Order: sequence, then C-alpha cells, then structure tokens
Amino acid sequence: VVAGTPSTEPVTEHAAHWGRPKARTIAVTSGKGGVGKSTLAANLAIALAERGARVVLLDGDLAQANLDLLLGVHPRHDLRHWFDGRKTLDEIAVSVTPGLTLVPASSGTTELADLDDVRRETLIRALGTVQADTDLILIDCASGLSSQTTAFCRAADDVIVVTTPESTSFSDAYATIKMLHAQKGASFTPRVVVDMANGGDEVEATLQRMTLMARHFLRLAKCKHRHAWTESRDQLRRVAGRCEHNNRAYACRKRAMIGGLRDDFRVRGLCG
Repeated sequence: VVAGTPSTEPVTEHAAHWGRPKARTIAVTSGKGGVGKSTLAANLAIALAERGARVVLLDGDLAQANLDLLLGVHPRHDLRHWFDGRKTLDEIAVSVTPGLTLVPASSGTTELADLDDVRRETLIRALGTVQADTDLILIDCASGLSSQTTAFCRAADDVIVVTTPESTSFSDAYATIKMLHAQKGASFTPRVVVDMANGGDEVEATLQRMTLMARHFLRLAKCKHRHAWTESRDQLRRVAGRCEHNNRAYACRKRAMIGGLRDDFRVRGLCG
C-alpha cells in the first residue's frame, strides 16, 4: 500500500465490522441469587451439546464468575485478558464437552462489573466468532436488575427468568419481567422456570400467580405452553460437569434436555 493511499482491502477483524450473532441467543436471569440460575444454564448447555448442538456459554456475571467452578474447568485466561487486548476470544474460550464452549468471565474484577455500552456491544458481537457454525449462544446473566443484565437480556432472542415459590424470589422475578417488558416492548414473551418446588402443585400455583399478574398488569400475551423445572436443593447443587458418574446429576441433565428442548434446539414449553 502506497503511503497516503487508503487500502481497498476489507478489514474484517475489527469489532466494528462484526454483526450481531446469527445463532439463536438465550439469556438466563433471575431477580435474586440462590435460585439455581447458573445450575440451570450449565445443565441446559450440556444437554443441548449432548443432542448435537454447538453451544457457546457465556458467563454473563462478568465480575463474579462461577460457571468454570460449576463445570469443573480451569481456564488460564478470562474476559479481562480479552478486553485488555492480551488474548483473543478463541484463546480464552474453554472446551467443556464436545459441542460446548465456555467463555469464562472474571471474579473480583471491578472494571468488568459495569461495562460501557460500546464494550458490551463488542462482546455480544464477538460471541458469534467463538465457535464455527454455532447453533446457540447461552448467556448466564448476573441476578438482579443491573444495566449489564438488562442489556444482555435485550440482546437475546429469548429470556428465561428463574424463580422459586418463595415470596421474595417471586417478587423479584416479577420485577425483572416488568422491567424487561418495558425495555423490550409488547412483543416480549418471557419464559419462567420454577426451581426448588415441593411438588407439581406448588409449581402450578407459582406459575399461575405469575401468569395472572403478568396478564393483568403488563398485558402479556396468553401462555401457549407450560413447563416447570422441579428439583430439590440437593439435586440443584450437584452439577453435571463435576459429577459425570453421579446418577442424580445425570437425571438433572436429562430433565433439562427433555423438559426444555425441541429437536430444533429451541426452548420449549416454559410459561411466560
């Protein structure tokens, strides 16, 4: 290239030239912590990969990451090194199982706690470059209503809100749905997953309460399907990635696959 003459070659490596990922994106969030959100995200990702999907799992709690611990992997680098320019996203990504790639975040890194819009958008676009022919991008968001969490949810095609029948968890989950509905518009249809319920009756009662409130106050469309994720606390704390030979963990993984998926890898039957 002659000095002073602009290059005619396309620059595709710069984030400004990336588009949003073409793969379907699902954000998993909750109004409060301790409801099994990360466990659900991890098991759902494993179950999808076992069915042949190519899944990229992002630890969206960027400053308090824990998916690496749940999945039993030990990444040498994380998103902090990518944002600093020291590593590429491919270099920090970790293969968990065949078809499942984890993009690990950091823990105790304050600068990642609240990314600005530009860096957050760059990350969302970069996710589509991690794994060739990615079928699904799964984002395990931080609990609560931080700008980080709501931004990831706005960027997603589907949002799964995890709650328990307990009153404070239920209230926080409804507040999450209310805010996302205001930000994403009338077309927003949340999926609600009920964890740690004492049987089907409690699940149905919780879903019914949430449905009635959402219809009455938010004017959300009628639910077409229902599915409840019911696990005991002990089962929820046994994660598939670290208990490969544990029957209860295996059952948890199978529930994630059967209860939450269609053959085309879409999330199925979660009541909004």
